[in-house]
Amino acid sequence: MLRKIRRFIFRTDEELENLAWLISVIDSYRVGMGVDMEALRDRIRKLRGPLRMKNWPQVYNDMKFIADLPLQKEPGIKFYMSLFVFLRFLVKQAFLIVGIILFIFLLSSRMPFISPGQLKYFLYAIIAGAWLVVVVRWVARDKMRMFYYHHQKDYKKNEERLQKAAQNLIDKMGKVLTEKGDNPKKYTFSVYQKDYKGIKVVKGASMLRDFYTVTVKKR
Repeated sequence: MLRKIRRFIFRTDEELENLAWLISVIDSYRVGMGVDMEALRDRIRKLRGPLRMKNWPQVYNDMKFIADLPLQKEPGIKFYMSLFVFLRFLVKQAFLIVGIILFIFLLSSRMPFISPGQLKYFLYAIIAGAWLVVVVRWVARDKMRMFYYHHQKDYKKNEERLQKAAQNLIDKMGKVLTEKGDNPKKYTFSVYQKDYKGIKVVKGASMLRDFYTVTVKKR
């Protein structure tokens, strides 16, 4: 329902939205990140005609192999993966959290039971908590990177096939953008790898962002 409302407001195309989302997801599995498989299957089913993924069973098996690799080699890494996903969600909600804090400060003059001194310490606690999230997130990210670095040989072929699958969808999306005369800027998405042809990096990675924000160029 929320997707439909967003699509109506921003006048986006469902096919192009699905392609952008699927490219992002396939790319995320290349580095061990992933989403719920049921949600993924639902989006795959919506690809019709020339957009349909004929090699979906192989793509699914490659994603599952990479996602399950930690369980076979180092089960403890799965904890860091779950922790990273949770902290990534917190970072994405940062603007909402800051907005709530500012709202509280604006109302502080009308709230006699909260003194300016108490609000000051509350702000300090928020800043300390933010730095803690950054540090723990960095540790979790580093653990994951080191695991997949040391086990590159174990999933190299799977990762290469996923790269080709994502590239294939990028090529298709570029053609659809041209055919429909749509604006690529409306369909930005994130990727952890930027070894694709036909994409434009809109925003680079940083300490708080492990991914690149990109758009697909028209064909």
